[in-house]
Amino acid sequence: MERFILPSPRFGDNMAFSSALFVLMFAGASPAPAATWVGADWGGSDFVVADGDVLSGSFTGVGHFVVPAGAVVTVASGVPLSVDAHRITVDGWLDASGAGEASEQGSGAGGHGRRTSTVGDYITHVYTTGGGGAGHGAAGQPAPPMWVDDYVAQPYWLEGGVGGVGYGNDADFGDRPLGSGGGNGAAFGGPGSWGGAGGAGGGSVGLQAATLIQISGEILADGRDGGDAYLGSGGGGGSGGTIVLEAPVMLGAGNVSARGGGGGGGQSGGGAGAGGRLKLAGLVNPALGLDVTGSGSGTIFVSSTAVDLQVVGTVSAGAQVELVAAGVAPGEQVFFAGAVGSPAFGPCLWGLCLDLGPSATLLGTAVADAAGEATLQLVVPLAIQPNGTYTLQAAVQRRANSGKSPPRIVDGTTMDWDGDGLVDADELAQGSDPRDPDTDGDGVLDGVDRCPGMDDSADADADGVPDDCDICPGGDDRLDTDGDRIPDACDAFVDQLRYLHDGSTSPVDEGWDFGARGPGVSEGPWGDAWEIRDESTVGGSTGSFHLDPTALLDDAARGWRYTVWLQAVHATDPTNPNASVFFEFCDGQHRWPLRFGTRAGLTVVRPDGEAELTVGATTTFHAVELVSHDGTLADVVVDGTVVLSGYGGIAAGAVAPRVIWGSADSGGMGTGRYARVEWATTCPTGPDTDGDGVSDGCDRCEGFDDAIDVDGNGIPDGCDV
Repeated sequence: MERFILPSPRFGDNMAFSSALFVLMFAGASPAPAATWVGADWGGSDFVVADGDVLSGSFTGVGHFVVPAGAVVTVASGVPLSVDAHRITVDGWLDASGAGEASEQGSGAGGHGRRTSTVGDYITHVYTTGGGGAGHGAAGQPAPPMWVDDYVAQPYWLEGGVGGVGYGNDADFGDRPLGSGGGNGAAFGGPGSWGGAGGAGGGSVGLQAATLIQISGEILADGRDGGDAYLGSGGGGGSGGTIVLEAPVMLGAGNVSARGGGGGGGQSGGGAGAGGRLKLAGLVNPALGLDVTGSGSGTIFVSSTAVDLQVVGTVSAGAQVELVAAGVAPGEQVFFAGAVGSPAFGPCLWGLCLDLGPSATLLGTAVADAAGEATLQLVVPLAIQPNGTYTLQAAVQRRANSGKSPPRIVDGTTMDWDGDGLVDADELAQGSDPRDPDTDGDGVLDGVDRCPGMDDSADADADGVPDDCDICPGGDDRLDTDGDRIPDACDAFVDQLRYLHDGSTSPVDEGWDFGARGPGVSEGPWGDAWEIRDESTVGGSTGSFHLDPTALLDDAARGWRYTVWLQAVHATDPTNPNASVFFEFCDGQHRWPLRFGTRAGLTVVRPDGEAELTVGATTTFHAVELVSHDGTLADVVVDGTVVLSGYGGIAAGAVAPRVIWGSADSGGMGTGRYARVEWATTCPTGPDTDGDGVSDGCDRCEGFDDAIDVDGNGIPDGCDV
């Protein structure tokens, strides 16, 4: 009968077309004829192919691509096949065998066989050799040589066709070459003789699914066998092609093959073709067959999502926690192991080396659920001690890509051995016992103890702060209107914040000006702080942020506060006493620089009159303050403790008024991180005689309302001349 192909794609659901029905009525029960499908965008529709169909080109936007059980679907010769679908199921055969390059074509084509003859008194003796096998994932096999010894003075070997070279890139999933053709065998040359034809290479198949590839059938891109000869030698086998599979999960126990073809027979045989290349991206079921055999084994490259390991629960003595491994395939078995101490090399298994060291212990196994997570519940091992270090790791055994998680370290920064809500490292830092949940015995767990070492129940002023830790006895410690960390009831001065840098926000975006002197100075975010780093080896390099406080100098004459939350990472140049990270306020008459160094042996006030704090190399941020309540002398306060009083600074000289912070003159040795910078003016609290809401000690225009400033020049109208 005549073929009838619907003008629209074949869909997976039932579709009724009156014209198709008309044809079927007159065609009886004959099956639908096979179709050749040319690549197109399917717009999200399902694509269910049928037995005998041929696929050619690139198919995109497919919903569910299905090769049904029992169906044999082939790939058009010389045209790579690509299917991009939401889901892919191959229960039948998707066959691109021999759909690659023709004989003696392609990057790894096998060489042609050779022929020679020797002549005696009454006879001519003809010798031939076969074609070489094609290469791809490896080099193809050369055809065997033929021994020439009749009617020659010196016998010799007649070389066979050379094997083709390997080519292609495993890690590049966009590189999907066809397999190459084998070399043709040589013929005797007389009437009716022929050499075997070289086998065609395997085709190229690329399947990409957004969710799942299920393979219970076969996906093939094998090279063809070389042809047999009549009065000649055999052809070389074609090389296997390329199969690329990409999906989060690949399930099923089917077969994926890109084998090389065998050599043909004759007077001398042809060489075998090499296996091709299989490239799989995703989690692969170990039961899935992967075959790239040939004269030389091809390559199997599997790139999968890394296994992730998390510890759920508090790591405390005798507590139950969960180890959760994610990024594995449903049904995969995950091995959980651990060892005392930091990560170390080994042990090695399945071609995979863990990072636990020789003392590794198997903690247990678990099977991944439908979401790809495996969970092991266990009691915290006795080997874990307070503030100790323990390393955990999850591993999965797979065919070609056994995987492991990065080592997960449990130590004092995450461990709460006594379960009091405070990790061991913090307990040691504050002086409490990581083995005792209530170190001071006041009935309050260390993790919520507001006054460690003292009785939290004693709170005479009922402000929620125990008496022994009360900053302002009799007042409410929770009230701090100006944010200077001094409760209002005990605060003799009012702070007005003028300039601020906060965390990893760009200081330039906050209004600060950046200045750099010398090469190699860089700045940028670092965690929740802003880092200024001098990478130059040239002395004198400086990077800083600054503002001009000239308009506020009258207020600053009453008092000011400069607070910086700072980490001095590196400031140790022994040949340069000025090398440091720093901050400074200058009112045009005096400068109050404060350098923050990590060198040893420095005094608080240097011979040149500048103040410098020596804390040693540190990973800790410190709250460092310069506080002046008269605009002349300042106190230096570190983490709430006064370390220097009456600091008068040095003469300003030619330095203009500025509020500045950064890395100074470090010669490649200065790195500072600034989590927060505050500069505020201060003035005494007290009565407010003119009732304008500004205390007399802070009043800019006594007897008038300081808030009225029509021309906005910073001078209240009552005193504006």
